[in-house]
Amino acid sequence: MASNAKTNIEIYRDHDCAERTVTTTQPLLAATIVLVRDRPNGYEVFMIERPAIGAFPELYVFPGGKVEHYDSGLDEYCPTLTDEQASQLLNLNENGLRFWVGVIRECFEECGVLYAHQNGELLATRTEIERQQMQHWARQISSSPEQFRELLAQREFTLATDELVYFSHWITPERAPNRFNTRFFLSKLPPEQRANAQTNEVASSCWIRPKEALRKYATKSWRMILPTLTTLRMLCDYANTDDLITQVRTGYHKIPVRLGKQLQGMQPFPLQK
Repeated sequence: MASNAKTNIEIYRDHDCAERTVTTTQPLLAATIVLVRDRPNGYEVFMIERPAIGAFPELYVFPGGKVEHYDSGLDEYCPTLTDEQASQLLNLNENGLRFWVGVIRECFEECGVLYAHQNGELLATRTEIERQQMQHWARQISSSPEQFRELLAQREFTLATDELVYFSHWITPERAPNRFNTRFFLSKLPPEQRANAQTNEVASSCWIRPKEALRKYATKSWRMILPTLTTLRMLCDYANTDDLITQVRTGYHKIPVRLGKQLQGMQPFPLQK
């Protein structure tokens, strides 16, 4: 492959952006969540637009962010998934559970959606007072994410890790300016919760059908990167969200990781164990 600098950088920049001087760095651990919901005209995904500053300026992406050190050690709040099980699903030796914790926390910070159980039931926000309380907690965790554990303890929440399905794995190529080792997850929006942009790390947000998002990219209305585009293409053509999630649980969504995708950072799907 000739002069693969441009191709490698392409994963975290738009085709029309000017190339930048890059250096090889150790990728940061990260997690992304694809939220889906059913609508009369077909299911939609929740997407956010990043602001003009940061690692992904003015790009449309799925919610997510870095997996931090305080996302580890919360096993007691994850009764439906052990670290051993999580690590096996991700093809890791250990510390896999922190990806579930990290993506749930990031989803809460950025979207105000909290995958948690309280009193044995999936958390719901049925009243305006409950919605305002959720927004308050989300802003609090966004400002001080290390307090996530404290929130879980105070409210007697446990994390609904069973609501998230592992989807794919991407590692930014070495020549890119910002490198991430990212796990993608898929989940249905919890009933009676709403997704809204919550932080200054989100310029705008919307629900959109996968094919419509791809059309916006094709017409240059939206800027997106290959992991996002590939994910959207993998989400198309299912009957509804239940069908989509069932097929992903069985691995039906998996696609060949050919050379082009490998050079852009897509990792092989783990073998079933």
